[in-house]
Amino acid sequence: MRALKDNGRAVMASGIDLYMAKAQAVFISAMPATFAGVILGHYYRFPSTPCQLARGLVYWTEMRAGGPWGWARRTRNEDQMNEQDLEGAGQPEVEEAQAQQVGVEVQSATLGGRRSWIWLVGFVLVLFLAQAAFLYLRGAPGGELAIAFMSDRNGDYEIFLVDPQGENLINLTNNPAEDGAPAWSPVAGALAFLSTRGEMPVSLMRMELDGGNVITLDDEILLAGSAPVWSPTGEWLAFDSAPPDSSNIYLARADGSEVRQLTDTPGADRFASWSPDGSHLLFISNRNSIIGIYRIAVQGGEAELLSDPMSVNAMPAYSPDGRRIAFVSNRDNDVDIYVMDADGSNVVRLTDTPDFDGYPRWSPDGRKIAFLTNRDGNPEIYVMNADGSDQVNLTNNPAQDSLQGDFEWSPDGRYILFHSDREGSVDVYVMNADGSNPVNVSRNEANDFGGVWVQR
Repeated sequence: MRALKDNGRAVMASGIDLYMAKAQAVFISAMPATFAGVILGHYYRFPSTPCQLARGLVYWTEMRAGGPWGWARRTRNEDQMNEQDLEGAGQPEVEEAQAQQVGVEVQSATLGGRRSWIWLVGFVLVLFLAQAAFLYLRGAPGGELAIAFMSDRNGDYEIFLVDPQGENLINLTNNPAEDGAPAWSPVAGALAFLSTRGEMPVSLMRMELDGGNVITLDDEILLAGSAPVWSPTGEWLAFDSAPPDSSNIYLARADGSEVRQLTDTPGADRFASWSPDGSHLLFISNRNSIIGIYRIAVQGGEAELLSDPMSVNAMPAYSPDGRRIAFVSNRDNDVDIYVMDADGSNVVRLTDTPDFDGYPRWSPDGRKIAFLTNRDGNPEIYVMNADGSDQVNLTNNPAQDSLQGDFEWSPDGRYILFHSDREGSVDVYVMNADGSNPVNVSRNEANDFGGVWVQR
């Protein structure tokens, strides 16, 4: 058991080893598999409570105008008018008075209906403005956002939580075992992570954001050490197993009730990512001797090769609308970023440099793609438009910035979380989406990395 625990520690430490390696060596020798430390990036859906409230008000207003209440009032008024009609039939002065009354009631009802709809439109507009303000504040540093990351500052790897300004640091795991590779689900409101506290060298677990209610999701499969990936619904986590026999994609229910093997190949199936609608998973595999991008339904079945079978293709990332996939390929004799339709068709090259361009990360609105490159002689985070135009250096620093590709957009697209050793040790940073105002939020001489955005 001691040997197993030491092996788990080695798996956790492997991320540091990769991170501190020379950029060129990692880029060249480990291009298809440089996710070995931490896989970041998950899907976010804005809360829709105010919108649901608006829809409810529309329904409520329609019920008042034409629903059971309105029907009851109209029926009662119509009955009264019918009785008056019968009583005044054949009397000209009565019929004239009734006609005038009907005209007044129709005019009143029309004006009342207009006032109701003016009120409704105004109220819905206020709700939408409140929704926008709510999302703005929720995405602003110091609002609802926080950052979870792993650190060995206490002698072993623990998962910490901190504000985007670097304040209110909390140790979430506080366990003598090694804990790391956090992954957040805004739907489930929980963190999944890897830990050596189980029976296996590395086990898959989850916890609440306060560090409580820790559940073991899998303690039987030998894990590869890369971070689990939440489904958009928060019901499942995808993870990959480790060699020596083979590496396959598995699914674990978020409540710990089920673990399902999704792929079964003698090769290596690694680094799964979910489609935005949760129906499919992308992964990379060398099952046909050359590393390619495959797609498989969550129910299982035959995996479909989406990429060119004659070149190395990896690091796939769905666009937020699920219609396109950004990926990395060496099909043109250097490593560049491409985009294709979700079925593998219509491939377009986005970057064209003799150096490494990889780890594409879509912005939440799908208009931009952040990526890692060493075109300036060291790892830098760039951003470009989704069509490949206007490529801009965001980090612009001689340090090693997110060498493992561990950077991600904030849910509102206003900030980018990344990692850097620019102050001597690896720390977690947050910068504006245009690269301005980088802030060290972990501020420690230990190794701090694997950061992800979370919501309190």
